[in-house]
Amino acid sequence: MSVSPTEIDGLSSFSSGAVTDLAGPEVAVAWYIAARSSDLEEGSVLGVRINEFKIAIYRIEGKVYATSDVCTHSYALLSEGYLDGDCIECPLHQALFHVPSGDVRSPPACESISTYRTKESAGDISVELPS
Repeated sequence: MSVSPTEIDGLSSFSSGAVTDLAGPEVAVAWYIAARSSDLEEGSVLGVRINEFKIAIYRIEGKVYATSDVCTHSYALLSEGYLDGDCIECPLHQALFHVPSGDVRSPPACESISTYRTKESAGDISVELPS
């Protein structure tokens, strides 16, 4: 498959085809450059906006992860929360989410957060999102 770059809201985007969800129709996805690798230190979280998506990007034990930046319990930005190992604590009511899976680890949240695939190359961190 050929990958062609496009410019969307000042971010580079690379079409990577479509993903079929077993519960629904195909969803078009694309890779978006979200940050420079140098912007994300080990054990930190960075909030970014890509089109209409609010994304939190994490570097945990050398690996980069991306989740929704919005707590599912009450509107709060997780990137303003506390990163403890591989879990992020919401700054508003202390709900706890496992970053790699998005699973809830502690109430009051009862719904997982979305997770997104990431890749890091040529000094850039990219996130795969619906396009």
